Amino acid sequence: LRYLHSHNIVHRDIKPENIYIDDKGKIYLGDFGIARYIESNIDYDEKKFGTLGYAAPELLLPNTGRVKKESDYYSLGQTLYTLFTGKMMYENILKNNNKTYENKKSEILDMMMRKEGTYGFAYFQKYKLFGALLKGLLKYSISDRFNDTDVEKFINDDESLIRKAKMEEQNEEFFNSPLKIFGNNFWSKSEIFEFLFKNTD
Repeated sequence: LRYLHSHNIVHRDIKPENIYIDDKGKIYLGDFGIARYIESNIDYDEKKFGTLGYAAPELLLPNTGRVKKESDYYSLGQTLYTLFTGKMMYENILKNNNKTYENKKSEILDMMMRKEGTYGFAYFQKYKLFGALLKGLLKYSISDRFNDTDVEKFINDDESLIRKAKMEEQNEEFFNSPLKIFGNNFWSKSEIFEFLFKNTD
């Protein structure tokens, strides 16, 4: 992905279905049908592409400007979330057959903006650097979203990424502190999430 970006190419449809592994375990990125070359003289990309559930907010909203490299990184964040957890972040919305595509898109966009990549993130407190990467990749704002430099830091196990993603110890204390109802202590928030995550069926 970084190689593509170094040549000003944006894939625009990063998702698990477009990642291939050969019999030797080598990973390939495929399906370049909607990829495009980034031209500096284009101020607005009229055509919006991507798969709902993986596409970045700017690919779903009208009149949001040019598609950028960070759009691919948002999709990468959603892809990594799916591969790690075994399900899509907004799976409950996407699998609701009673909603139209536009209703699903509107609801997911609202979640993207309000949750800012923190949806279900208590689970990642055990894997702070990976959780920090996902949180940074899933930022709603392109200007705040992690980029090539941040991905390089993750590859090099640079824990400054954790501070940048604001996943400090106070968050861990919040998720691991007991939930109080009428003065009584119950499971911690992280335990509740883990229980729900393991019992989705």
